Amino acid sequence: MGCAPKVVPPSPTPDLSVSAVSASWYLQGRVAFAEGDQRAAGRALEWTVRTAPNNPYAHVAWGDFLREQGEVAAAYVAYQDALLLTGLPSAHLGIGLLYLSDGDYVLAESHLRAAVQGKEVSGYPALMVAVQAEYGDGQALLTLAQWTKEDSVDPHDRLLRIDMALALERPDTARDDAIWLLNKRTDPDLGEILLTAVERSCSVGVVWSWMGNHLYLNEDVRWAPFVQRVSELSNDERFKTHNAFPVGSVGKNPSERVGPIAVEDYGDTCDSDPYVLLGRSIATCEALPVFERAVVVEPLNLEALALLVEGYDRCGLEAAAKEVSVILNGVIDYQRGPQ
Repeated sequence: MGCAPKVVPPSPTPDLSVSAVSASWYLQGRVAFAEGDQRAAGRALEWTVRTAPNNPYAHVAWGDFLREQGEVAAAYVAYQDALLLTGLPSAHLGIGLLYLSDGDYVLAESHLRAAVQGKEVSGYPALMVAVQAEYGDGQALLTLAQWTKEDSVDPHDRLLRIDMALALERPDTARDDAIWLLNKRTDPDLGEILLTAVERSCSVGVVWSWMGNHLYLNEDVRWAPFVQRVSELSNDERFKTHNAFPVGSVGKNPSERVGPIAVEDYGDTCDSDPYVLLGRSIATCEALPVFERAVVVEPLNLEALALLVEGYDRCGLEAAAKEVSVILNGVIDYQRGPQ
């Protein structure tokens, strides 16, 4: 006697509409969750799932609650239910955070990358951790470069990005974020962060500019140490020639385009950073000789290589762009190490 064919039930159809009852439970749950009333939040969000079982947002909200309560297995199920309905970036973020806490960096990276590609930019700090743990600093730098292109980054995540950028020797990124935060909140503690970043990126002029536009010294005596430190940095021998880079036009002899610069005078603090910073500030084909010099100074600088590829491509030098792109990919593979 033959067996009856197995019937596979169809996948549920996501229902993005919300009834008045479901909406009420959802809002109650989110508000209670934000206010720290865990009991009320749990009750409301569970009822949201019951009344709207095919709404992926309900499952994500329930998963977020369960994850915060440490109910990991149940949170996995909630996020998976949401992903079965539709690939919400917030569902990818939630399950990616769970995988990250479990130390499964491969699966964490996969879901967190899906989250940020869906503009769930709050997933970048976790993605940076997963990428660095799995692939090393080279890939983490590339992810950091992608993150810096995002505009809607909240202040807390910018602080995290500053720490990560400094750890990865990208003080220019840390400097830019510190200035953004200081423009929102004039805080001497943030000023100390800015000083650390500008010293390591050899861009003391940037902090002078910010100070002149935003800081009124007679209003808050807490800024006196900041001003003193800026003055000391401005007289540091390493930075005195920073504004004297000769830049010519692309196509001339390299020795004429970029004259000899005593890079060793900057010590280990700066390496190729002054050239990268200068080239980014020019943002035209005139920057190509500066990026070329950055690569000569520090051949394994992924940012300098990527900027050189981008510059060559933008300026119509396709063959050069392809050649440096091959070098860039080789450096990434080298830094990633054996698989």
